[in-house]
Amino acid sequence: MTEPFNAVGGLANRLRAIFSRYEPGMRVVWTRTWDIAFAHFLEVFEPIDGLTFVDHPGGRLDDSFAPAAPGDDWHRHYALLRPAPSLRSRIAQT
Repeated sequence: MTEPFNAVGGLANRLRAIFSRYEPGMRVVWTRTWDIAFAHFLEVFEPIDGLTFVDHPGGRLDDSFAPAAPGDDWHRHYALLRPAPSLRSRIAQT
């Protein structure tokens, strides 16, 4: 199992950081911040196989808001994103 990393920044930066490192068994710390990401990932999107969100384990974690390496093919993983059922319902009502 991989060490968790702390996805920081706005939604786009967090997703880019996650998807550039995406692998089965991946663990991510997703901290709610009032000014950027008040909701948790799983309140907005359906779970993604192999991706687990964990509480901050304490100690030092590397903050990441950028791709793991230049040129990573991180954007192809956006196809894994599916809005949560509650969000799909709200979208359908508009």
